Amino acid sequence: MTSSREPHDLLHPIFFRLETPAVRALADHLQFWIESGITGGVVVGDARIGKTSAIDIIQNRMNSLRITANVNTDFYVT
Repeated sequence: MTSSREPHDLLHPIFFRLETPAVRALADHLQFWIESGITGGVVVGDARIGKTSAIDIIQNRMNSLRITANVNTDFYVT
């Protein structure tokens, strides 16, 4: 018998995201950029290491703290 229930969010790789030391370090860099008035920046890293997830975590935290910043998460491939 198979279950028609969806797996718990903790078992789903897209929904379960942790703030790791690397994400915290990226958040610190982004905070510096924002506070310094830097008008642009690029987050660079190897494929599939969590750049998008890290940005999502940071944006969610900023939203929960009611910190507003115009963060463009468009992707450019060269």
